[in-house]
Amino acid sequence: MIEIALDAIKKAEKELLNFRHNPIIISEEKRDIKTKADLASNKVLYDILSKTNISLISEEIPSSFKNIPEVCWIIDPLDGTYNFSRRYPFYAISVSLWKKGTPFFGIVRDCANKKSYVSQKGRKTNLNGKIISVSDVKSIDQATINTGFPSGFNLNKQKIQSFIKQLLVFKKVRSIGSAAIMLAQVAEGICDVYFEKEIYLWDVAAGLSLVKEAGGSIFWIHRGGWKYDVIATNKHLFEEVKKNFLDD
Repeated sequence: MIEIALDAIKKAEKELLNFRHNPIIISEEKRDIKTKADLASNKVLYDILSKTNISLISEEIPSSFKNIPEVCWIIDPLDGTYNFSRRYPFYAISVSLWKKGTPFFGIVRDCANKKSYVSQKGRKTNLNGKIISVSDVKSIDQATINTGFPSGFNLNKQKIQSFIKQLLVFKKVRSIGSAAIMLAQVAEGICDVYFEKEIYLWDVAAGLSLVKEAGGSIFWIHRGGWKYDVIATNKHLFEEVKKNFLDD
């Protein structure tokens, strides 16, 4: 199955990059946009992966599922659509296979930077064929966190003030607008922590696998629909980070 997914991503990326100079925005709603590039990439992925007769959840396809199926593909044909539309070089194709409600394997293709992250349960995560691992940072005040404000996150003054207070315990904060790549960076040890509230499952499904198989710890809480609060860290920081964000 992983070879099928890799082939699908390769072909979807080729289609996606046809739109790199003009993504063709087809809708804008609040802080979110949709482009023809998303749909073109999604079609390629769907056409190939649907032949496996495995259930599929995608950002671009309305779902009738109330829960994650026993075995299913979870895909995001373009994570970081706004970045892509502005030629900001952080956008990805994300494909994962989940079994029994947890990631079995995950692939994140960082298209602009030509990085392919691949993970599978019980095997080491690799980047372009080279094994990678999470960082060894042991103290939260020395840790770098990747985070952001997802397009579906309900923002208000109280939530923002609480969130800023939680972020101040870290040494540095980074946000690049692609959850898949931010999780990949934790798997690679570039950053130490990932956290987002009310992030959509397809944004993080593959990245969670990357972190787990790179030696990290992952955690998520269902917040309704396909939204989740998600934490991913190295092993040393997990309990402290979880307490920081969830004990409020």
